[in-house]
Amino acid sequence: MEVLILCLTVFFARIIDMSMGTFRTIVMVRGKVVLASLIGFAEAFLWFTVVRNALTSDVGGIWVALAFAAGFSIGAMVGGKLAGVLIGQVLAIQVVTKCLDLAEKLRKAGFAVTALNVETSEFTDEKRLLLMLEVRKKNQTDVEAIIKECDDSAFITIKETRLVQNGLLK
Repeated sequence: MEVLILCLTVFFARIIDMSMGTFRTIVMVRGKVVLASLIGFAEAFLWFTVVRNALTSDVGGIWVALAFAAGFSIGAMVGGKLAGVLIGQVLAIQVVTKCLDLAEKLRKAGFAVTALNVETSEFTDEKRLLLMLEVRKKNQTDVEAIIKECDDSAFITIKETRLVQNGLLK
């Protein structure tokens, strides 16, 4: 019974620890250094406490190692999901399209769009627009559907945005 309790303690502590570590890394990359430091403190304290108990125990062996590895892998997954939910992601979407009314369709759907005429390659005389949008991650599929409906050959790039100032977000 002692082995089971130790394994469960290591397993769940590692899930929490790894979730915190994954979340801390994402927060740090996004420039939230103070929050990342606080998370790191809690993460290190938790893991030190659990490791001390696991290493000083006379039971466990391979079972503790398996609990550690399982908690590690599940914790990384949970941390990534948690970060995606807790950190509101904003995406920068750029579209080069031959559909000249795509900007208007996106605006009617509630998205702010900047449209620029662009010079196309020497292989075509078709007019093209460069559309620039900042949208929340949860709206990405809606935007993509509108784009594909109007121009399924549109050139699309999507990047994560670190900061948006003075813009409109749906």
